Amino acid sequence: MKKRINGALMDVNSSASFLGLSERALRARVARNQVPYRKLGGRIVFVKSELEAFMASLNGVSLDEALGNLQRELPEPNRSRSSGRRLR
Repeated sequence: MKKRINGALMDVNSSASFLGLSERALRARVARNQVPYRKLGGRIVFVKSELEAFMASLNGVSLDEALGNLQRELPEPNRSRSSGRRLR
């Protein structure tokens, strides 16, 4: 279940999706203090703005560049290919 608390706090599952990781991989990074997180009543939570800043600080392309590259690489929907048959 993906949960956001007030839009600013995210649970492990939604944070893992946001970072492109599995929940298990994110928990491993938390255990090694490799990502910013907080404890709230014994639960691990993430502040979305802190995760965005963390991602921006990583080497490589920026988030905006990655999203732009993704948009350029996605094929245009081609409706003429459809033969009307359903795949099983």
